[in-house]
Amino acid sequence: VAELERAAIQLGKSKRQVQRYLRRLRARTQISALVDAKRGRRAGSRLLPTQAERVFSYCLLKHYLVPERCSAPFLAERVERMCRRIGTLPPSRSTMYRRIRRLDRSEVLAARGGAREARERFKPQTGSLQVSCPLELVQIDHTKMDILVVSDDEFRQVLGRPYLTVAIDVFSRCLVGFLISLDPPSSLSVGLCIAHMVLPKDGWLREIGVDIPYPMHGRPTRIGTDNAMEFRSTAMARGCDELGIIIEYRPVGYPNWGGHIERLIGTFMGRVHCLPGTTFSNVHDKGKHYDSESKACMTLGELRRWFVYEVATRYHQTVHRTLGRTPTSAWEEGIRNTPAGVQEIVSDPLEVLVWFLPAKERQVRRDGIEMFGLRYWHPDLEDLIKRDEPALVYYDTRDISRVFVRGRDGQVRTAAAITPGVKAVSLYEHIQTRRLRRQAAKDPAALALLDAGIGAADALVADSRKATRRARLRMAREQDHRKSTKQVSRIPAPADMASPEAFSPYRLPKQLPVEHWN
Repeated sequence: VAELERAAIQLGKSKRQVQRYLRRLRARTQISALVDAKRGRRAGSRLLPTQAERVFSYCLLKHYLVPERCSAPFLAERVERMCRRIGTLPPSRSTMYRRIRRLDRSEVLAARGGAREARERFKPQTGSLQVSCPLELVQIDHTKMDILVVSDDEFRQVLGRPYLTVAIDVFSRCLVGFLISLDPPSSLSVGLCIAHMVLPKDGWLREIGVDIPYPMHGRPTRIGTDNAMEFRSTAMARGCDELGIIIEYRPVGYPNWGGHIERLIGTFMGRVHCLPGTTFSNVHDKGKHYDSESKACMTLGELRRWFVYEVATRYHQTVHRTLGRTPTSAWEEGIRNTPAGVQEIVSDPLEVLVWFLPAKERQVRRDGIEMFGLRYWHPDLEDLIKRDEPALVYYDTRDISRVFVRGRDGQVRTAAAITPGVKAVSLYEHIQTRRLRRQAAKDPAALALLDAGIGAADALVADSRKATRRARLRMAREQDHRKSTKQVSRIPAPADMASPEAFSPYRLPKQLPVEHWN
């Protein structure tokens, strides 16, 4: 008791309070147990009347935690209306707003926006893809580029927004393959991107007129994609089987599994927004006064060359924040430390391209192969002229200046276009150009000239017919006259006839004898 009194005097507390401290310390064995609790109401305590509490909870579930995402004032109006109907005092609006702010944000977003949106926003994403060498895992995806391109002809008409298909190496973050096309994403665009990734790019760079190093190529071990239809096509599966590539599909509802490719696309779209004719990401960024169609000036080929410079000279040579070095240095170091065979050169690059190309059956004739209103030919296809069955012709929608034909020996030949004036343009551009030319022929002035020409030609034909008909009738009359003259000359002329002209069939007597019958 004496010790208890001394402790109470030293702490300035009563003996009863010191006894309480001792009980807390024995129960928890922690010094924090001696801290006095905060006075007043406990946190989270509810003081609303029971009826008002039930009304608020009911309206919260029915009107606020729903996909329609009603506002807090709308919820307050519903609560007040229901409280008036049952005759109870409604909570103040500040109380209701405070209750809403205290709700769990993830639960609110799951109820109003869906579990997937809540998971993408609030669920921790601490994992990462682990790869040990280049081309162990490559991710492929598409996007519609935020820019308008024009046709590569004398019209320079706006064609629309092209599509970009890219393949990124997860180890080095290098862009190992891409495709820019006006055709929507399909198994063909995926196959062309894979072929661009597998094959060396030196020859392709010379074709498009770019002289810069781009050593990234090779056959990947795995390809990661989403679950889009073009990634599950038979053509892609067949081509990947031929190359020995494993296709891995990310789980549905987990876009973070493709975070590397999504971030890369966002980076390049930010650069595209600096080009003339950009559409920006949305209407708000575009503003009210920027006319994308009038500013558009780049053709599809020019956009491809610009993209190559952006990738090879800027992106690959810039220090990556996650890697701490440039993608080029990461690629070169990874290739040096990787066993041989990763960048194995395909024996026949053309075969790789043909595996992913569409094909049509066409008859090989003496004047070549006709496709898309053009004619193609290769000297080695002469033997196919004698065959009755059609040949399988593969075509690349990016460049219609050539097609690929498999000969009788099984080898693929490149047949070049022999139609004059054919350029290395895409099939979409070729079709659009032909359509524009047909539309130009339907111009009112051209149509008026056409109608005038048709009318003049028809009048000329009608006049020639009339003239020919008159001439032939005149000739027939003259022949008949000559024949009748010869017959009359053989008959002796009667005494009462002054001349043989009286027997002419074209000279009838003015009055004929009339015979009367009783």
